[in-house]
Formats: sequence, C-alpha cells, structure tokens
Amino acid sequence: MNSGSPVVAIDGLVKHYGKVEAVRGIDLKVARGEVFGFLGPNGSGKSTTIRCLLGLLRPTAGRIGAFGLDSTRDGVALRRRLTYVPGELRLPDRLTGMELAASFGRLRGGFDPTRRDQLAERLRSDASRPASRAASIRRVATS
Repeated sequence: MNSGSPVVAIDGLVKHYGKVEAVRGIDLKVARGEVFGFLGPNGSGKSTTIRCLLGLLRPTAGRIGAFGLDSTRDGVALRRRLTYVPGELRLPDRLTGMELAASFGRLRGGFDPTRRDQLAERLRSDASRPASRAASIRRVATS
C-alpha cells in the first residue's frame, strides 16, 4: 500500500439477505490518518458493512477492501490486521476462555496457545472457566 492509496476502499457495496437489502450501494474511502466511525440506527447496515470489510460476509455486489487487500479474497489476511468487537457480544455458554481464544485465533488464520496463556495471566483470568460466566462476573465487578 502506498501512502496515496486509501486504507479502506468501498465501491458500490451491496449486500442482500434473501429479499432484504441490508446495504445499498455504499461508496467510501478512508485515507491514512483519518478516523472514521459508523453511526446510524439499528438495521442501517453498519455491522453488515464491517463484516463484509473483514471478509466474514460476501458482498452481493461491489468491491470492498483495506490495506490494498480485497476482503472477499484476502479475508484471513485482513483479520490479522483488523479487529471487530460487536456492541452486543454474546459468548457461547459452554465454551471456556481457552476454547473461545482458540476459535477466534483460527478465525484470524492462526492460533498461538502460548500467547493465549500469556494474555490470560496478564488479565488475571481463569481461561478454563466458561467464557460467558467470566465475562458477566467482570461486568458486575466493574459496574
């Protein structure tokens, strides 16, 4: 990626879920050093656009990518460089923190158990407990 090319480039993005049009023809360029946020009501396509950018969803039409990579073709490489945490994160009830970290690691294209263990220690987290329970306890403790 050269300094003149956009960090994020979206051209004519369209995403349908069956007959429902979730995203209709978005065009967007975000330059290096710019800060950009998605604002809008529920159902306006914010999360769908981000999921398309990460290669988690395939666009119905248009092109989308970041860092000179195509989201449809290079999703794993993009997920190594970008992170997305949804506003309403629901963790699986039965997965432990260790299992959840492994699952997220595979989604990003690689998993390092040593890194997971270091992070759990740094956060003083018991990664052998169900992840949903640990997250709810932390939320109560910090409220």
